[in-house]
Amino acid sequence: MTRCIHVGDLIRIMLHHEESNSGFFEISQTLHQNELIMKTLTVLLFLVAAVGPGVAQEDPFVADFLLRWENARQYTLQIVEAMPERHFDFRPVQEEMTFGEQALHMVANIYSLTNRYIREDSLYKKPDTHSSVMDKQEVLNWINKAFDDASSVVANVDPRDLDTLTDFFDGPISKRRVIMLLNDHQSHHRGQMVVYLRLKGIVPPKYMGW
Repeated sequence: MTRCIHVGDLIRIMLHHEESNSGFFEISQTLHQNELIMKTLTVLLFLVAAVGPGVAQEDPFVADFLLRWENARQYTLQIVEAMPERHFDFRPVQEEMTFGEQALHMVANIYSLTNRYIREDSLYKKPDTHSSVMDKQEVLNWINKAFDDASSVVANVDPRDLDTLTDFFDGPISKRRVIMLLNDHQSHHRGQMVVYLRLKGIVPPKYMGW
């Protein structure tokens, strides 16, 4: 998590430092102020160059997403944990995905949204995830990895690019909306998985999606 750099705090620190040493120099107040301004600007320029554009101050939208995303990860893992592995091939009706397929569909969607539409990687290929050849722990590992990778992608988005349009399959939308869709899609399929649990007589975990 990137720490915010507050210009006002920096200036106050420098003022305090300069005032504590003012007794050592016999200079005019005007010269003193001019030197302080130049020093402050020099330090600020150095910091901007060091941390890069868009990183010195974390975007509130991104920070809020990352917090909610971590809660979504925990809730998703708890739902998958709640279903016994022997029921991972359960589906309420033939047209629906199995429980295991729902979980890995969510994984595949995370990678698709982050790579195709946020990173805009034209060479992206979706991961090889097939629930029929995975045990429960492998599915949980995939979920954790997908959430980790998505967090890294979103955390490194330049805030100035959030409203940049990307060529979404249903028409151009902003990267900000793609990030919002990450959570929406997870909620859609987790809701179905809660029903699967109920149909198997299992009480689902307490909701924690905020």
